[in-house]
Amino acid sequence: MSLFARLFKYRATDGRSPQEDFLTEAFAGVLESSLPLRVAFVQWLVELDAESVQVETQMVVETGDKPDLWLLVREHSGSRHVVLFENKLWSGQGRDQLLRYKRYLQEHHREADSRTLIYLTLHAQNDVEPFENASSSSVVFRELHWFQIFDWMNIWAQSVEAQGCDAVLANELLALMEEWNLTTNLNARDLAAAVAHRTSVEHRMLLILDEVWKACQFRGTKDKKWSYERRLLNYKSPWIGDDENQYFEFGFDFYREDQQWNVHHLQLPSAYFAIIGELGGKRLPRGWGAPPDDWEWKDGPARMKRLNALEAQGESLHKAYLEFFKKALKEAEKAVGLE
Repeated sequence: MSLFARLFKYRATDGRSPQEDFLTEAFAGVLESSLPLRVAFVQWLVELDAESVQVETQMVVETGDKPDLWLLVREHSGSRHVVLFENKLWSGQGRDQLLRYKRYLQEHHREADSRTLIYLTLHAQNDVEPFENASSSSVVFRELHWFQIFDWMNIWAQSVEAQGCDAVLANELLALMEEWNLTTNLNARDLAAAVAHRTSVEHRMLLILDEVWKACQFRGTKDKKWSYERRLLNYKSPWIGDDENQYFEFGFDFYREDQQWNVHHLQLPSAYFAIIGELGGKRLPRGWGAPPDDWEWKDGPARMKRLNALEAQGESLHKAYLEFFKKALKEAEKAVGLE
């Protein structure tokens, strides 16, 4: 089955992470696209001299379970082997899941010369069930992590074995794994950027929010306690006035991806200012609206203004962000009767 056919048949299922299923199908499709890749992968994984490797996903077994990935291996000597994967990214295993898979391999693949059960996870898990010592008639159990597959495939994709289309699809999968943070790769540039963000850029962005906070010391909030998330770079006001049915929140948005602003492409955070609570029928100027569906405030309805354009003044963006916040603040004050 081709890679695109695999992804076409992929469907998110209840109770499972869509990313887990998609990644399994993508990984299986890349393996299936290249016999040299499958052979090298099996050699690295279970030290078998494979002649052929059959790839299957989501096969329903007699117990009703659907193990994520199967490798059915035949060596040049004619011996046959079964390798079964259970893939977990952020979820934990089901009750007795790995034990059921082990028993299934023992009972239904007795003819295989070896049976291997691999628990493939993002990082080390603390929910791995204890297994009996492996023997010639039992199942070999291994833990494997996605960053280990990334490291191995990255080396293979640059090898002499990887030629043409074989390397192209492998590199596309590697790019996906990087985007989903399935690798532990950290170079000097990454660490330098992290240090700079923590010690310099983040500090300067907080100074912008501090200036807005100072401008917010208006009637009804001056002596009350504000809350803030310095890592998320947002501020939340106390209740405004005596009715305690409205408050403000403002900050930077590092995850926005829509037609007006895509953080990934622009490499710039957006910004927002929100009023949470009832407005009592008062109208807001153009540019305010309901927040995105995945934004939720438990304290009532919200109206939000988002930064949709940013004009630099010289080389600095400081004033542009600050002007957005202060303009939004004035409009919010007017809407709640604090002008």
